[in-house]
Amino acid sequence: MRRVAVVTTVVIVCPTARGGHIEHAADIAAVLERNSEARVVVLSRPGAADYLASLGRGDLIVDEILPDLSPIGGIRGKLRNALGLFVEAHRLRHAVRDLQPAVVVAEEPRYAFRGELGGSRRDVRLVTFVHNARPHAGDSEHVVRWAKSWLMRRTISMSDAIVVHGMRQAKIVAHEYDVEPIAVSLPNQSVADNPPPAPNPSLVAGREERDAFLCLGEIRTNKGIELAIRAARASELPLRIVGKAPERAYLDKLMELASGATHIEIIPNFLSPDDFQRELTGCRAVLLPYAQFDAHSGVLARAMAAGIAVLAADLPALVEQTGEYGRIAFFRAGDSQDLSRLMTDFLQPGTLSGESPRPGNPSPPAQPWEAIVGAILGN
Repeated sequence: MRRVAVVTTVVIVCPTARGGHIEHAADIAAVLERNSEARVVVLSRPGAADYLASLGRGDLIVDEILPDLSPIGGIRGKLRNALGLFVEAHRLRHAVRDLQPAVVVAEEPRYAFRGELGGSRRDVRLVTFVHNARPHAGDSEHVVRWAKSWLMRRTISMSDAIVVHGMRQAKIVAHEYDVEPIAVSLPNQSVADNPPPAPNPSLVAGREERDAFLCLGEIRTNKGIELAIRAARASELPLRIVGKAPERAYLDKLMELASGATHIEIIPNFLSPDDFQRELTGCRAVLLPYAQFDAHSGVLARAMAAGIAVLAADLPALVEQTGEYGRIAFFRAGDSQDLSRLMTDFLQPGTLSGESPRPGNPSPPAQPWEAIVGAILGN
C-alpha cells in the first residue's frame, strides 16, 4: 500500500459504541496510522474502548466523551436523549477545538451544525460517511423519521467530502442532496482480520455444521425477513434468524409468522464479532431476502470473504457489490416462492452448494481501505 500524505491529527466521531460503525471507525484509524503520519483519535460513547479492546484493538486512542443514550422508553427517554444531543454538541465542539485536527470524520450523518464537528474552525476538512443513503424505514414515529432525514441533509450540506459504499448509493446521494459523493467499495475484511477460516464439520452453538440457512444481522423491516420465513415454511428447510432487533413491532410480526414451525429459530440478540463469524461459518448458506437496500451489505462482504454460499434478492446494490463472486445465486426480490425454490435447488449435488463448501475468492482488504483513506485525506 502506498504511503499517503502527512496529516497531524485526524478525529473520527462515532456515536455508536459497538457494532459495525465503531469497527469501521477502528479500521480507518488503523489504516491511517499505519500508512501516514496521522495521529488518530476516536470520539465515541461509554463502552467503545472496552468493545474495541475485546477485538484486540486496545491500542487505538478512544475518548468516550459522548453522553450515553437513555435505555428508557416513552416520552421520558426521548426527552432525555434530546437533551443529550445538546450535551453531545457542546462536548464535541470543545474536544475538536482542543485536539486541533486537520480532518474530522463523521461516521454517521447526524449533526446539525459544522461547529459541532469542526470546533468552530473553518480550516478543518470535514468528511462524512453515509452508510445508508436512505434512512431505515422502521421508525414508527413520523417525527423521528423527519429528524433523521433533516440531520442527514444538514450534515451532508456542510461537509467537504461525502463518502459512500457503492455506485448505487452514490447516484442516490447525488440526486437527492445535489452533491458529488466519493464511491468506494465496502472492504470484505477488517484490517485486523486474519484470513477467514473455511467452514469445518465441528459443532457450532450446539447444532451440526451447515444444517440451517441463515439470516444474519440487524432484524429490520427493510431486510424482508418475513420472506425467508415463508420460504422456509414452504420448503420445510431449517432457518436461523440471528441479530439485534431494534424494531419491536417487526420482531413480533416475525415471531407470529414463525409460530409453530420448529425448524425456524429467531434469536434477537446483538452478536459480538466472534459470534457473528461462528454463525456465518456454521450455516448452510446465507440468505439476503432484502426488500429495500441501496447500500453495500456487511453480511455479504463477510460471507464473500469466508467463501460462504449466498442466496440474495436481485436488488441492484447487492448485484453490484457481488462482483465476480462465484458462490451466490439471486432470486426475484419480494418473491418467497422463488426463494423457496432456490433453497430447495441449493441442496442438490452439482449446484451452488455442492457436497461440501469450497473456498471463496475473498478480495484482499488493502485496496478498498487505501481508497477509503484517500477519500478521507483528499488524495
